[in-house]
Amino acid sequence: MSKNPCNIYYFNFIDDNKHTSTRSHQHPFWQLEILLEGEFSFNYGKKTVLVKGPSIILIPPNTIHKFQYDLKLTKILSIKFQINSSDTNFHTIIKNIIHPINYIVDAFEYEIIHNTLKNKILLENLTNTLWTHFYSHLNQEMKNNLNNNIKNFVETKTGKKLNIHDIAEHFNLSTSYISSYFKKINAISLKEFIDERRVYYAKTLLLFSEFNISEIAIELEFKDLYSFSHFFKRKTNLTPTAFKKIGKI
Repeated sequence: MSKNPCNIYYFNFIDDNKHTSTRSHQHPFWQLEILLEGEFSFNYGKKTVLVKGPSIILIPPNTIHKFQYDLKLTKILSIKFQINSSDTNFHTIIKNIIHPINYIVDAFEYEIIHNTLKNKILLENLTNTLWTHFYSHLNQEMKNNLNNNIKNFVETKTGKKLNIHDIAEHFNLSTSYISSYFKKINAISLKEFIDERRVYYAKTLLLFSEFNISEIAIELEFKDLYSFSHFFKRKTNLTPTAFKKIGKI
């Protein structure tokens, strides 16, 4: 089986006037913003442009950028993804991201690029169709990709101090979205998962490292030995010293 050319991390359709301007940021994945209606200021590098719908912005990985929204009604399709091939042709990227609905993509893309998407009914129909088909075919893939990436990111910390805000900032998502998303997929909260992995690494160090308990507390970035001992006992019903005596995870 050939490798999927794109991994979709995030897909969202926003249809309101409650957009929050972002600070300058960058991320290691592509971002496609399809502005269907309204306008916003887009800053990249030292340039700022006023973007009016309908327009498409394709943001490469590691590009510093930010959005500034006015108070007008704005309709935006936002897609964040990774490309698994060297093909960076714009048309191909669009086709690969929205592959399940190719029968409407040509018309949709033509209308946007040629600035002819003026009919409100057509706009709403295209948007609704895009939303429905995208989720029916790719929702599970998106969930798996983001879920695995979140877990992998937690693992890279090897039990060190980590909070949900850090993870949300890394993936350029809100803390509320990433928290509810993770719990829905895994049936445990993201905080619980972080704590579980922290306990695992604490146990591993207690059993197999040559660190003493105070050094382990420092290694895992606890405030002090008391904080580490309190956390460990709350999660395992054992003190670190008692756990070392038992001698197994």
